[in-house]
Amino acid sequence: MKIFLFDFDGVIIDTLPIGVEVYNSLLQKYKVPVQFTKKSFTDMFLDNFHDGLAQVVPDEEVRERILKERAQEYIGRKDDFRIFDGMERALEDLTQAGESIVISSNRTNFIRALLESRGIESIQEILGGDVDKSKVKKINWQKEKFPDSEIFYIGDTIGDIKEGKQTGVKTVGTTWGFHSKSQMEAENPDFLFDNPNELSSLI
Repeated sequence: MKIFLFDFDGVIIDTLPIGVEVYNSLLQKYKVPVQFTKKSFTDMFLDNFHDGLAQVVPDEEVRERILKERAQEYIGRKDDFRIFDGMERALEDLTQAGESIVISSNRTNFIRALLESRGIESIQEILGGDVDKSKVKKINWQKEKFPDSEIFYIGDTIGDIKEGKQTGVKTVGTTWGFHSKSQMEAENPDFLFDNPNELSSLI
């Protein structure tokens, strides 16, 4: 059986424009003297997102408040997020060949709310940043759970590919998300796709 582990933001849905807006509003609310541009926001995903956010918001209590309120704001605006064209079909196709699981730095409750609102039932499990901040740990859990399976981690950032490589699973880079094609190429993922429709070639 094949196991397909998906990042969420930038792979399944486009959270970047709303994400920058919401984070900037919360940073202002909590008097953190930083405002993100799209580039500075996506730069937090060069490694683990939570480590990047900790550099911007050193106060852990404030950081956790921001993450919780971010998820609440996202849920309230879930209908505003755009699912990338072709992703719903790709998820359905891959799930027929194995299991599809979301491993994300976003909050589980938001991911579940958005998927349910769109009627997407092809995801078997969701492991958000509230479950554990380390994607490496969450990927390794799947390796232990499915020891005889071929496992792919599908992500749109340099950090995703680095974390996937640390676990020894096959890494799949996508170019329609947070980081550019040239950035993703530089990390040498096992596969690199420019369109969600290409994901079916993993079957």
